[in-house]
Amino acid sequence: WPCQDSQLAPLPLGPGPFRGTVALSRADGDGAMHAAITFPKERSVAIFAHTGRGGDSWLPAGEVRTRAVATSSSFAAGGKDLLLTSADGAVARLHLPTGEVAPAAAALAHPSHATCPYANGIARLARGPQGPALFLA
Repeated sequence: WPCQDSQLAPLPLGPGPFRGTVALSRADGDGAMHAAITFPKERSVAIFAHTGRGGDSWLPAGEVRTRAVATSSSFAAGGKDLLLTSADGAVARLHLPTGEVAPAAAALAHPSHATCPYANGIARLARGPQGPALFLA
């Protein structure tokens, strides 16, 4: 969608500077949104939902424990799956309708910074010995 200032209520991230990660997903057509929020050093992900209407608030939609602290997160197409990347580059796939968490990609030998769905797999941006590197799984 085109980037613009949001007219929605702010996410409930707490006071002070936020140091965690946020991933957003918008449903096709109706404007409803989901946000996945991870907090530093916590092995959980908080999920919030919003109707997409200006006067409404973000509401808690669930929380899931993870095997490791997530350092980045991103929604797969359609917003039903959330990819959670840990510091070692391993990726877990959280299926939101069921809450099931399953491994999606093995750890890397390099620190991973970002993950996104790519074709039928996963693309990861990591810092390799020669600088930034893209890994496909």
